[in-house]
Amino acid sequence: MRHLKELIRPFYLKWFYFRWKPENCPRSFLSCWWHPQMPLHSPSLEFEPQAGDRPDIVFLPMGDWHTARQRTQHFASTFAAMGHRCFYLNPHLGREFPTTYLNSPKTVVSSIEPRVWELHIHLIREPVFHHRCLLPEENRMVAATVERLLRTANSSNPVLVVSFPLWGEVATELSEKFGCRIVYDCHDLLAGFGNISADLIQAEERLMKRSDLVLFSAAKLLESTVEKIPEIGKKSVLVRNGVDVGDFAAAAVRGERREEARTIGYVGALNFWFDTQAVMYAARAHPEWRFLLVGHVGSGNFDELRDISNVHFLGEVAYADLPSQLQQMDVGIIPFLKLPLTMATNPIKMYEYFACGLPVVSTRLPEVEAYDGKVYLADSPEEFCRQLETAMKEDNLLLREERIHIARYESWQMRCRQLGEEIGKLECRAVHGWQESL
Repeated sequence: MRHLKELIRPFYLKWFYFRWKPENCPRSFLSCWWHPQMPLHSPSLEFEPQAGDRPDIVFLPMGDWHTARQRTQHFASTFAAMGHRCFYLNPHLGREFPTTYLNSPKTVVSSIEPRVWELHIHLIREPVFHHRCLLPEENRMVAATVERLLRTANSSNPVLVVSFPLWGEVATELSEKFGCRIVYDCHDLLAGFGNISADLIQAEERLMKRSDLVLFSAAKLLESTVEKIPEIGKKSVLVRNGVDVGDFAAAAVRGERREEARTIGYVGALNFWFDTQAVMYAARAHPEWRFLLVGHVGSGNFDELRDISNVHFLGEVAYADLPSQLQQMDVGIIPFLKLPLTMATNPIKMYEYFACGLPVVSTRLPEVEAYDGKVYLADSPEEFCRQLETAMKEDNLLLREERIHIARYESWQMRCRQLGEEIGKLECRAVHGWQESL
């Protein structure tokens, strides 16, 4: 039944559903084609030369580049700014193409940023990437296409940064055939999402064991995973999330207290892990405050929260517009339920709030608690409200500057330098092992 649904879905979506209800077509399926593009087989396709000894980096991601800007996009943009050529695979594998398989080019390369290219591959079944593992023939096609891209670009020492176990067999084949080193970036507790298929979660352990290096974004995530899979301990490294402080420089400039309502803000996905009770309690206790919730609304019950007049849902905004939203806020919040997923997360939004100098009120999460004294922590809706009251009264320029200083240090540039050093160690170990074999 699943295979039949996969065969029918592309035709139904593209010929009927998206034409009947164009507003339901994901915006990313449109915006991904706004960049200069060319078929991979085109003789006119050219790439700038690889820069010196900087390895090319291929990103096999968990998310679409054109939705919310997350860890993998930041890695790619930052490495590109450091002189690496970066190639980013669109994970939709054909669902983003405007026409069905028979009527579309099978591989397209888009230039999305300086030294960053996006690879689109159209598979016949257009699989939903979190529903199942790829079939053997799909793995072969994806691996062969990535290999062709690398050969077209004259890539000599590529590194694969894999952020989702869907790509495990692809990465293994590229490692065997093209000599790619595999870095698995474990930035979330996959089992905590609830909508990722069991076979993909099982594939993650196999991928970790095959990888040359395993990254973790949070200490608890690293510790619990290594406890479960001890053999990956020696190749596991903690590389937390970060922020590009320059992107938020304008939002960090604060003038006199504004006359309008004081504003509490949240940026990020609104999903089942969001503590609606904490926000409702504070919004009802303080009708004079505005609550701005910026982000895509997913699963979870937000109806009661929508009914509160001083709570405003602004929807998802482009990353470039995020600073202007943060500039309106007096306090940034991280109201998460205490779940296995959230207890193992390192929130990017914390660093973005810090980059603006904002006081932060958060659920007591391990990665946030590390900044106790710079953030206000809560364990209940009532305490969350009390901490908001305290944060609203904060008038400490030194604390504000300390947060901005933390953000400067905990930057994506620093994270990529750390990762670059780890990749360099892989090269040294490879050379040393080769010399020992002589």
